[in-house]
Amino acid sequence: MKDKATYIVSGLIILVGGYFIYNKFYKKKPRTKQENINLIVSTKNSSNKNNVLSTFEDDFIKEWANGIEKNLEVFIYKNNSYYTEGGSRAK
Repeated sequence: MKDKATYIVSGLIILVGGYFIYNKFYKKKPRTKQENINLIVSTKNSSNKNNVLSTFEDDFIKEWANGIEKNLEVFIYKNNSYYTEGGSRAK
């Protein structure tokens, strides 16, 4: 019985430790608006002349960056379709 309790406690310690390691190193952290803009510009999907992307809505920029990351041709924002290349509205 004592050995069984030792195995249970050891297993719990390993599980809790694994959870903390996952949260610290492997869990995806949300990108900031500036990181999303940098992703859009670095993939040449927008030139961002005069820093115009910083005036766009945060959620629009986020969806655009997610579309680029997933290699989509079109992303959807507020029930409208937009091209990932250029960000213009798709028909």
